[in-house]
Amino acid sequence: MLELDSYGTFDFYLKKFDEHISVEKPKVLCKNLIFGGLMIDFGGAINSRNHITGEKFELTFFEAQGKNISYLSGKGYDKNG
Repeated sequence: MLELDSYGTFDFYLKKFDEHISVEKPKVLCKNLIFGGLMIDFGGAINSRNHITGEKFELTFFEAQGKNISYLSGKGYDKNG
């Protein structure tokens, strides 16, 4: 298994909607490299924020463990929380 920890954020500016959005990078897992079948999985959390409207979104990736498949969970917040 190869695990890549990517740190930092992506910043987007949507000119049409006048919105500035920042998104954090997730952890990337590459599995099954030895047997020839590449499987890419994500793990950890991604947080994004709209700086103009104050909205925030938290998305958590749960990586596959054994026979369990990977899944994700998320929450969205408006400017008041």
